[in-house]
Amino acid sequence: MYLSLTTGRPVKDYTSGLSLAIKRHISGNPKVSKDAKFPWPRFVTMSGLMTIGVTLPALLWFCAVSLAP
Repeated sequence: MYLSLTTGRPVKDYTSGLSLAIKRHISGNPKVSKDAKFPWPRFVTMSGLMTIGVTLPALLWFCAVSLAP
């Protein structure tokens, strides 16, 4: 929204560009078209694994600190 307010371009331009960038990154194919279907299963899996990767060490640290003498 900030970019839309400061540049005068519609939010839809930014969201479609972000969607295309995610499609290309996840598929590994830089020639994916705008009309390609969004890879929801892979996106959700990657997001879940990244969330676990950040959360688990934080929880372990919290447990270690609270159980320390």
